[in-house]
Amino acid sequence: MPILTRLALRLTRFSERYVPGAFVIACLLTFLTFALAIGLAGKSPADCLGWWGDGFWVLLEFGMQMCLVMVTGAILADSPALKRGLDALARVPRSPRAAVVWMAFLSMLLCWLHRGLGLIASAFLVRRLVKRHP
Repeated sequence: MPILTRLALRLTRFSERYVPGAFVIACLLTFLTFALAIGLAGKSPADCLGWWGDGFWVLLEFGMQMCLVMVTGAILADSPALKRGLDALARVPRSPRAAVVWMAFLSMLLCWLHRGLGLIASAFLVRRLVKRHP
């Protein structure tokens, strides 16, 4: 087995065993933030709890906006017209190196037009480019 594969397997075993899940990390960071706010800033636990609750709704609003960005990007990227366009764009580069440069340029252009479209359409375009330039 190649050395890079063995290293990857060891790192995977280590992270599965010792790295906590996202929820545990979020809880630990919440408690740390509460402790710092109470200890260093001299705020009361009730104040901290109020700010935590208010911040949750602001993050929820932002999260929903990002969901809409991603959903609209996916709808656009999955449309028949854009699929044909991505197929045509995938035929432009003549070499694997040119495909990498072309992919970077198109990803930046698409993200400039619409963030969600750039993320999703770039993934679709990568598939098409890899089929043409393995």
